[in-house]
Amino acid sequence: MPLPPPQPSFVLRGHSVQVHAVHFIQGNSRLLTADADGWLVSWNLSYKRPVAVWKAHETALLGIRSWGPDRIISHGRDSRLAVWQLRSEDEGALSKVLPVDNPPATSPHPWLLHMLTVNTLNFCSFAMCLDGIPQPHKVHMAIKAQKHPPPILVAVPNTMDSGGIDIYQLPTETRAAVIHADRDITTGKPIQSKIGNPDAIVAKHPLPVVQGIWKTDLKPFKVVQTKHSGQQGLHVRSDGKIFATAGWDGRVRVYSAKTMKEVAVLKWHKVGCYATAFAEIVDSESIDTVVDGPRKEEGEEEGEFNTTVAKPSTAMSIVQQRRDARAQSTHWLAVGSKDGKVSLWDIY
Repeated sequence: MPLPPPQPSFVLRGHSVQVHAVHFIQGNSRLLTADADGWLVSWNLSYKRPVAVWKAHETALLGIRSWGPDRIISHGRDSRLAVWQLRSEDEGALSKVLPVDNPPATSPHPWLLHMLTVNTLNFCSFAMCLDGIPQPHKVHMAIKAQKHPPPILVAVPNTMDSGGIDIYQLPTETRAAVIHADRDITTGKPIQSKIGNPDAIVAKHPLPVVQGIWKTDLKPFKVVQTKHSGQQGLHVRSDGKIFATAGWDGRVRVYSAKTMKEVAVLKWHKVGCYATAFAEIVDSESIDTVVDGPRKEEGEEEGEFNTTVAKPSTAMSIVQQRRDARAQSTHWLAVGSKDGKVSLWDIY
């Protein structure tokens, strides 16, 4: 007898328009969702309730990422890229009224650390990576003293050159480089790497070594004709074993990263899906230590423990810790859709 089709474990209903981006933060304890009206929502995954809601941009949000433990980067169609500081202790002062309930646009927002004016050509979102360029000594020492996250590079479409790329450095907010478009290459449909795009092809590409980073003749390792046009929002899980795509046909497809074969199709949304995100694979041993307390060290007698680590806990706090640990260790796959809903799947 065939098994019934999988169903989402939870559905978060908070947006009144399509959800463009989803992203897990703070060790999977929070999920960020961003919509076409510029609203950004942080959800507590233990309770599946909002803990922070604010109007991050005047128009559609294109992408969200995290930078360090408490910084969120958002990119909107209003030609702005913003860096917000959102700590757990800040959540109490922020609104919990969801966009679907028509909150005022003047709701309080987290501390705004940086704001860049950037291009939003063709709805292309930003990309980011750690900055490997050595920093001046004063900047390096200031970052180290204030425990800032490491510097990053942010790539966005060039302001003047269609097809070119501007690269900014944060936290200095300086433009570090400009990559001009190759006029011999005609760019067409937007694509993403491990790549998914409107032509139903998913391809796995090699990353060039530093010496050959500017080579343009690199061939993909593997190209798969999926026969399913309109796959976007490609996201690879942190262990590198699987990746998922959001389909315009309302289906989410999960592939093996090694073989590129389709291993699951998730169907629940009635309309197109735009974004996917995997929770980070967390070390379960570290979570068990938080929940169950310190383990007996080697050489300690029975009943003897390192009391400097242990903290008194009430029964309620232990229940809360276990609930948090369960949410953080679940292999969530979040899917944002045109219907304004976000489905949470527990697979693999």
